[in-house]
Amino acid sequence: MPLFYNDNGLVLPKTFRVPNLCHLVLVNFALLVGSSLLATATGLVTFSLSFIPPSVYWHMSDLLQRVLSMQHLQTLGISFYSAVPNNDIGRWVMSTPNETYVVLPNLHWLGFQGSSTYMEAILPHMTTPQLEKLQIYLFNKLTMSVTNLQQFISTTETLRFTGASLRFGRVRFALQAYPHKVSRTYSLSMVIYRGFDTWPLSSTAQILGVLRPVFSGVMCLSVDFCDENHMLWLGLPMYNEADHMQWCNILGSFNNVKMLCVRDGTIREISRSLKVLNGELMIDLLPKLKELICSAKVDADNLFATFVAFIEA
Repeated sequence: MPLFYNDNGLVLPKTFRVPNLCHLVLVNFALLVGSSLLATATGLVTFSLSFIPPSVYWHMSDLLQRVLSMQHLQTLGISFYSAVPNNDIGRWVMSTPNETYVVLPNLHWLGFQGSSTYMEAILPHMTTPQLEKLQIYLFNKLTMSVTNLQQFISTTETLRFTGASLRFGRVRFALQAYPHKVSRTYSLSMVIYRGFDTWPLSSTAQILGVLRPVFSGVMCLSVDFCDENHMLWLGLPMYNEADHMQWCNILGSFNNVKMLCVRDGTIREISRSLKVLNGELMIDLLPKLKELICSAKVDADNLFATFVAFIEA
């Protein structure tokens, strides 16, 4: 079948059946929930739907019903083109009762791209006792609920973190958490993308505040910017009390951190947040910190002079 692009994606024939299929990765396919392909592919080990067209937006109960029979599944990825095609569908996802509950005993990797509303609605109906990697991409909301995400991670015993990195951009925020201090592969990756406006620190502080219980084991934290225009974006010369409080709230979600790594522009921001506006030190922030690593393209004396009061304390 030739590949073509339109509002409906690529449509599979209704009679298409694959009873012995183990790996199924579809990109830009208008795959209907009642497809004979899914009805017969119960032995899947990998199931990934990327960029599902709005014309076949799946209700969460449909998704759960389909993966319910895939007990061999090790990799599951669901990606929508946008958060929700429209507000009516967003309300429909939340208001429609769903009694389906899925246990995926062999699932090791779970990926989701879409709205926080959809994610929060589906996670309470899933148990993944062997999950090793959780990858999430959300967008287009300044405020969002992640309470169910926090509960999902907390009850999944295989998702425990000792290291984490925070990266701030003009239109996005990225969090990665690692099972071990020296790990190069993350266990949790969460990117929140705004796309058409600046991403405020207050939104990051709100999300990390809810997720705080899952970071209780994090001992190594890295903070960095991920674009070159961060100084313009944050307005560093006009530092104010609101910025100070948001950085304090962000760092306060990692109270067991022993090693803090900061780079470039974040050095100035965090050093200011370790003091109140009148210069008094915030001793109760990062109470277990033992090692501070700074990296910037400046003179060493200027770099450490920024933190001298905090280091002395």
